[in-house]
Amino acid sequence: MVVLPGVVYTTGQLLDIGRLANEAHRRGVLVCVDACHSIGAVPQRFDEWDVDFAVWCNYKYLNGGPGALAGLYVNRRHLGAAPGLAGWFSSEKAKQFDMAHEPSFARTAGAYQIGTPPVLGMCALLGSLELIQRAGLAAIREKSLAQTRFVIELVNAELAGSLGDIALAHRHGCDDVLPLECLDGLCERNSVSDQLADDGVQAIVDANHFSCSTSVMNRFGRARFYYSRFEGQEEKNLFRSCS
Repeated sequence: MVVLPGVVYTTGQLLDIGRLANEAHRRGVLVCVDACHSIGAVPQRFDEWDVDFAVWCNYKYLNGGPGALAGLYVNRRHLGAAPGLAGWFSSEKAKQFDMAHEPSFARTAGAYQIGTPPVLGMCALLGSLELIQRAGLAAIREKSLAQTRFVIELVNAELAGSLGDIALAHRHGCDDVLPLECLDGLCERNSVSDQLADDGVQAIVDANHFSCSTSVMNRFGRARFYYSRFEGQEEKNLFRSCS
């Protein structure tokens, strides 16, 4: 089995999952999608792509918060297979309280549940999913791309000398993430995070990369604020765009 990311988080590249899944299946390889960095930000078409499985966290773009449950997709052709790690919640829900000596595994992805979901975590996730459903993922995606283009225009117009041509990375598939790479090892993880935090930006710097992304909660004014924080970093010449 091959596990593919829906989005390559260091570059923001969207993979052609449908094409990759087709090629993998031609070679007898199962396909699982790691949708942690894509679900809630871009449409997920697991049935259309014909992937076998997909997994994701709900605390990122689905805004479930720390400790949120994970998510699982199982292609219908695999339903009915006994779970490798069974639990009480693996049972058919109608028979869950029968207390039978033999398991009655659900014929859905619920067969791979193990235990009782935490109620408080589910409440936070439920509120976020209701908001996303009302807004519509298509509208969220359209806004996300518009915000990305807005920040790219600002950076290319005013910070091109230090950040390079971010539009180049965008043309190669960096859609809703603006990936920047630290130059010459100058931006150690903690120092860059601290510098940006001092300017009011909570950022993640990982493996010499910095990414800022758009989500359902972001406004254009917030995007403009993030950009303004980079203006103060220009003379330090720490970043270049990933291509």
